[in-house]
Amino acid sequence: MMKGNINLLIFLLAFLGFIACKDKKISNNTFNENKGNSTQFLSIVESYNRFAFNLFQYSPYQTKNTIISPMSAAISLTALYNGTTNQAQEEISRVMRYYVTKDTLNKDFSYLMNLMNHYKDSGIKFSTDMSFWHEKSHKFNRVFVDIINHRYGNLFHSFDALLQNNLNVEINKWIQGISPDFIFNIGESNSLNEEEMLVLNVVTIESLWQNTFNSEQGFMANFYYDNPSESRNVPFMRKIDSLYYRSNNAMLFIELPFKDNKLSFVAIVPRFHSEFRKVENNVTYDAYKRMTYPPRKEKTHVIIPRFTFSNNFSLKQTLKGMGINSIFQDSAFPTSENRSLKIKDFHQYIEIKVDENGIDTMPVVEDVFNELLSGRVEQEVILDRPFIFFIKENRYNMILLIGRIFEPIPIV
Repeated sequence: MMKGNINLLIFLLAFLGFIACKDKKISNNTFNENKGNSTQFLSIVESYNRFAFNLFQYSPYQTKNTIISPMSAAISLTALYNGTTNQAQEEISRVMRYYVTKDTLNKDFSYLMNLMNHYKDSGIKFSTDMSFWHEKSHKFNRVFVDIINHRYGNLFHSFDALLQNNLNVEINKWIQGISPDFIFNIGESNSLNEEEMLVLNVVTIESLWQNTFNSEQGFMANFYYDNPSESRNVPFMRKIDSLYYRSNNAMLFIELPFKDNKLSFVAIVPRFHSEFRKVENNVTYDAYKRMTYPPRKEKTHVIIPRFTFSNNFSLKQTLKGMGINSIFQDSAFPTSENRSLKIKDFHQYIEIKVDENGIDTMPVVEDVFNELLSGRVEQEVILDRPFIFFIKENRYNMILLIGRIFEPIPIV
């Protein structure tokens, strides 16, 4: 039996200034595990997690499968923070709750990226690849460039505004080194002029489950939509394990760890099929903290759908709704010779796949939810209705990805 795994590939296309940051290029600093124990760093993590939940709540796409990488958005905004105007910096500081100096902020985010790279020793891959594209005649402030190169990697790429086709070629050369199956096309309607920037952001996460699902116990069953009278037959996988579990009158919380317990898949599901909207509106960061502390493990029978989906949308209006407006306006990023640039859009393309090997040949089991389980099981969690999910880093409880599932799309 092969270990279950989760492969998540996220392409965050942000018309935001072209940040490119391969994990191997992030910061030249030696990783120091004790760095993250300071009160100041934990305060940054707290602010970041609040931003993650706010970004999710402001997302306008609330009637379909959705996934967002707040970590990538935060890294992009923090990098841009170093080179924008005072008004834009004030907006980013207010939304991100930044109450430290720029130097401290850049050091802390550099540490976060190095922390993810450090987990590769456990077979976990979390990388954020970004690029800053701008018209070649623009020259950024030298201090801004030095900070980016030192803390975030070599992010700057230039293009000739008269050769938009060449821009597509160069972008796709970069993308192919990260995700060969994805092709980006800027298109005529989205072409960049001399006063605009483009940010392309590609995030990849791969990890094995800590304990495998039993591939022989896969089955087909109904997944119910917001309206319980509507459903779709989809593949499910199941296991019995000692898992972190919480519940209240409205919702159930379950956490499934990945290899070495460095990352986890967390799901919050309403008790009743028709209560998803109510539950979603009440899933704030403070509510999340109450659900996760103190931790308590129980022997749990967990049943989750095997699914894949992708979504492609702009975060520009989401960020503006949160109060970050100036980076999308003229003169947001001063450059040489009294010129400036603005961000055109913040676009996100995301693919996610959650599965366990061998489930393709699963048998159909009728009335499986009512079958008797062997052994004593304290709890049962069945994700057979719309639910919210997170991928989180466990040392600092940081949210790396956050999304909602309305309709699991079977993996072909």
